[in-house]
Amino acid sequence: MGKLYDMNSAIMILGYIFNDTSYLSNSKYKLNKEDFYNEKTKNGSQFYRILFSTAMNLSINGAKTIDEVAVTEYVEKYRVQYNILCDNDYMDFIERAKAVAKNDDFVIYYNRFKKCVLLDEYKENGFDISHFFNLDGDETEERGKLENYTIEDIINYYSNLQSDIRVRYLGDDEDTQRKKAGEKGKEILQSFKENPTMGLSFESKYLTTLWGGFEKKQLYMRSGDTSSGKSRSCIGDMACISVSEIYDSGKQEWIKNLNGANKSLYIGCEMELDREVDPLLWAYIADVPSSKITKGKTTEEEDKRLQRAIDILYDNNEVFLTDMPSFNIKKLEEEIESHKSKYGIDYVIFDYMLLNSALVKEFVQNRSSSIGARGDEILLELSKSLKDLAKKYDVGILTATQVNADIKDYRNRDYQVLRGGKSMADKATGGSISMPITQQELKLIEGYLPRKGFNKLKPNFVETVYKSRFSEYPKECRIFSYYDLGTMRKKEMFVTDKDFKPINIEKTIVNRIN
Repeated sequence: MGKLYDMNSAIMILGYIFNDTSYLSNSKYKLNKEDFYNEKTKNGSQFYRILFSTAMNLSINGAKTIDEVAVTEYVEKYRVQYNILCDNDYMDFIERAKAVAKNDDFVIYYNRFKKCVLLDEYKENGFDISHFFNLDGDETEERGKLENYTIEDIINYYSNLQSDIRVRYLGDDEDTQRKKAGEKGKEILQSFKENPTMGLSFESKYLTTLWGGFEKKQLYMRSGDTSSGKSRSCIGDMACISVSEIYDSGKQEWIKNLNGANKSLYIGCEMELDREVDPLLWAYIADVPSSKITKGKTTEEEDKRLQRAIDILYDNNEVFLTDMPSFNIKKLEEEIESHKSKYGIDYVIFDYMLLNSALVKEFVQNRSSSIGARGDEILLELSKSLKDLAKKYDVGILTATQVNADIKDYRNRDYQVLRGGKSMADKATGGSISMPITQQELKLIEGYLPRKGFNKLKPNFVETVYKSRFSEYPKECRIFSYYDLGTMRKKEMFVTDKDFKPINIEKTIVNRIN
């Protein structure tokens, strides 16, 4: 039987089970026939194993208690097993085991027994178990030593041992970092003064403040209803961070975009690149409405601006466009990796998160299941993967999502209206809902307009920022602006809290060319 096998605890456990089979169905106790006799290590007793298996089967058939008669009736038809029971005087054994198992100490005997079984399994797999039980030592002393440890202690000991070896030879996973608190702290403090933590500016300068700018390794998510300008907002933000020059209609001159000159990749799945995406970029840069461009109604002066906008895009090699209707996570990663390697992109605009057959097929295959996949599960996996890609390739990712029917209520503008479930936003650094303003909202804020000097221009869009990981401002700030969907440029007016009370937030303008 061996020193490691705790025969006394095995007897007590069988006695408790004979008296009350509910121990077998209690999820807290993990018992199986190999615990009583392991055919590989020969640790244990075949006699005890047969009794346990018999008790288990009788319990499954409805037995609440087990006696000698029940065991005889069940086992006598199995000649080999029955002979082993008879050789060990099983009737007397069952009677004595039931008699001694009368108190409430099952847990004590269970833990002692399972610790020995666990150590036997580690020993079989080549681990040195002498830290817990020295097989060459005095058995009484070793069992006393083992009393000082729990099952969890033993498992953690070997887990930590393997973890240390893994780190020593393979290193940590790509996304795992360790350090002592305060390590290189003074250097980091100085770096904040030299390079303050602030990403690039979005088209919305209030949003830049609330989200802390467009930073690399982060995921940002803007949501909206159908035809609410999600794609145009994404393209406007991409132009804002990428192009080196834009036309200022107020000054009637071209100006340097000190927030620009950053390489970016647009990955879309619905809009045609030549006749939709590219013209929208021209519209932003030249400040010419996109409808005038696509309908051929631009003036001669506007044509000159558009020609220059096209030259800026083409010559500076800063913006790259991909149309990928049948995207999945693998294809997205390949596209980002390729552009990172070839062109050194730092920002990705993914327009936008939706379900398609390629994504669903990939999800089902990766799960190795023929069971149908729920849409919210797939979109959640997509959002997680986008965050992972942002970190892996050191890029900032801005994406868009659709919303559900609850968006019709202007008071419901947070993660709960995301089509695909609120957990989609868990991995995002910043999340917002951008929608055309409702009449109810206009009435709630009309008293603020004269004070802000916008008598002739009323806000037509509200962007509700429901998540801002690095913000010191309250949740669900509402940004009111006049958004020109034709040029994707915004004239921002003011910000309120979720109850439509104005709050003082400064606009953040980033003046930096990398």
